[in-house]
Amino acid sequence: MLLNDLLIKRKHHVLWNTEFISSEQQNQQVIVQVKTNNTNEAITINAKYLMAFDGAKSKVRHLLKCSFEGATYEDNFFVADTHIKWMQSPDKVTAAPSNTNFCIIFPMYGGNNYFVLGTIPEKLEKKKDVTFKDLETIVKSTTLIPMEFEKVNWFSTYQMHCRCADRFKTGRCFLAGDAAYIYSPAGRQAMNTGL
Repeated sequence: MLLNDLLIKRKHHVLWNTEFISSEQQNQQVIVQVKTNNTNEAITINAKYLMAFDGAKSKVRHLLKCSFEGATYEDNFFVADTHIKWMQSPDKVTAAPSNTNFCIIFPMYGGNNYFVLGTIPEKLEKKKDVTFKDLETIVKSTTLIPMEFEKVNWFSTYQMHCRCADRFKTGRCFLAGDAAYIYSPAGRQAMNTGL
């Protein structure tokens, strides 16, 4: 929210819950069409430049007809925002590799809030709709640390990719972040790991 507060001070505002529809480049500007969830009406924005931070499935990248060559890693991963009751220090990262999987537990702001991520073991890879409950015992046995997951605020599974757009700029439009390239954060120290 720090960036949002700074923008407000400078008399700019953020359009929350807004979807990119299209863009058209002209000599000195980019005309962008967006749609807000609140009104469901199209809004036209005239800008000097368009920076696309719209993720790995970037609509802007598709519109610019940029290729996104690369491959997908074999492993499936999970991530969870949790509340853990345990005796570990709240200012230390816990990493636990094993022969079959790994998991890492990052402390977050606030008491007993932790970000848990790791690989999904092979025996669960074919299971549809894996839940954190399916992985809870595996996390405990991998870390070998007594813990109790009191709450799971958010959970998701995903695959990592190694892909890169063939160009990051077309006229006044730029690709950035996952719209431009995606790598394993372990290998490239991507934004989330860096932060």
